[in-house]
Amino acid sequence: MNTKQIIWDTSLKLMTESPSRRFHDITVHDICTATGYHRSTFYRHFDSKFELFEFGIMQLWDDYFRTLTPATLSTPFATAQLFYNNSDAQILIQKQNNDLEFLRNVKRIMLKKLEQHYNTIMLNDPDFYAPYIVANIDFLDLWNQSQLLPLTNLQLDAKFQELVWNPLVTKTIIKL
Repeated sequence: MNTKQIIWDTSLKLMTESPSRRFHDITVHDICTATGYHRSTFYRHFDSKFELFEFGIMQLWDDYFRTLTPATLSTPFATAQLFYNNSDAQILIQKQNNDLEFLRNVKRIMLKKLEQHYNTIMLNDPDFYAPYIVANIDFLDLWNQSQLLPLTNLQLDAKFQELVWNPLVTKTIIKL
């Protein structure tokens, strides 16, 4: 196992094992003490704790992004939920649920990466349509969270297809 992975795995344990600690409360010193590495080793691999964070988040969701296809991109809510259930990502999110800055950063990283995937299936103006699609996914998610009776992921996917996906397919913006 390489040093970067060991540093991330150790950080993940600090955030998820009992007693778990908030990411923002864990210092580089804490990580180095837990790994047995010197600070210089940490900084040889990461410029900051936040670069480590982004590396780790992408490690956790790597399988999800590898499996995305045009078909699964048309059902973003159910596809994400299917991956998320019983994953290490779910454990981390549950343990860090009280750290709102942590959750905002995870969401920012995930939406940015998701936008890159939508960008690859755009026939026309990907720099416009990929952010448009991701912004609508984010909007639907936020809207759904505000509802007294939230929609299921399948219902959310149907709304997404009705409002965003199908019009873009009809206009031949998305290559299937």
